[in-house]
Amino acid sequence: MTDREEILARALGYPFVDAERDFQARLFQLQSLSNKEKNITSEGLVKESLKITASDPVKFDIPGRTGAYEMNAYSVNFKAGDKEYNFENRVALLAIGSNSSDVQLTRKFSQFGNDVDVTIVPAWLEDYAVVYTPFYAPYGSIAATLYHMPGISCRVTIGFYTKNEAALITTTEGPYDIRRINHKITFDNGVLFNNPAAYISTHGVLTLDQKRPVLLSEIPHKLTEERSQELSVCTQKQIQTLIQKELKVPGTIENHINDIVCDDKKRITHDAALQKDYSLLFGEGKETTILTEGLKNPDYEVLNYNPKPLHG
Repeated sequence: MTDREEILARALGYPFVDAERDFQARLFQLQSLSNKEKNITSEGLVKESLKITASDPVKFDIPGRTGAYEMNAYSVNFKAGDKEYNFENRVALLAIGSNSSDVQLTRKFSQFGNDVDVTIVPAWLEDYAVVYTPFYAPYGSIAATLYHMPGISCRVTIGFYTKNEAALITTTEGPYDIRRINHKITFDNGVLFNNPAAYISTHGVLTLDQKRPVLLSEIPHKLTEERSQELSVCTQKQIQTLIQKELKVPGTIENHINDIVCDDKKRITHDAALQKDYSLLFGEGKETTILTEGLKNPDYEVLNYNPKPLHG
C-alpha cells in the first residue's frame, strides 16, 4: 500500500470500531518496549466479576489547558483470564467512536511512550446520538460528537483511565470540551452508571440541510421511526463525498483527503467553510455540565500527524 493509499484508508476508516471486538468489556494494555516496539493486548473481562465503586474525586493537570481539573474517580475490580485486577482512582471517560477502538487507542498512546492499562466497558447512552461535527481531523476524517436528542440511544463505551492516561488522551482532543453528561447510561449487565464525562465538540453539529444532524452509520443506534425521519445517516466515505461536493472541491476523494492531511492551510480553510455554512450550534442547557473547555486553536502537533507532502 502506498503512502497515499494509507492516508485514504485511514481517513475513510474512521471511527475505526469493530462492533464484535470494540463493544466488548475488556482490558486494553499497551507496553512500550522501545520507541518503535509495543506489546499490545486486549483481553475480555469475566463480566460477572466486574465491580465499579465510586471513590474520592481526583485532580490533575491537562497539558495545553490551564488549571487543575477535578473529576470523579472509581475503583474498578474484575477478572480477565486467570488474573484478578484491582485498579484504584480511575477517571471515567465516555467514548463515542474512535476512543472505543483498540486501533485508535494504540495509535494515540503509542506516541507517548507510556505503559497503559485501560478498562473498557460497553454501554447504551439514552437520549443522545453520535453525529458528525464540522471539522476535519488532522488525519483527514470528519470527526464526531454527541448530540442530545430524546427518543434515541447510542452505543458507547466507558474507559477507566489513570489520571496520567486521562490527561494524555485529552491532549488528542483539542477542539472538544470535557462535559459531564447529566444522564445515566446502562452497562450491558443492566447496571446504571451516573453522569459520565464526555468529549463534546466546540464546533457543534454538522448538517447539510440546516436541519438534520448526520449519524455515523458505523455506530449502533436505537431510535424510533419518527426520529429516523429527522436524521441523515452516512458512512465516512459518504459524508466525505457529500462535503466535497458541497464545498465544490474538484478532483478525486483521494486527492482531496491527501490535501487535507498534507496542507494545514487547506484543512483550516475547509474547516472554516464547514463551520460557517454547515454547522448547527446548540445550547447544552441542563443536559451537560462543563468541566474543561476545548482549545480554541488546538495545537495538532502533539498528535504527530505531520506526513510529508505527497504528489501524483
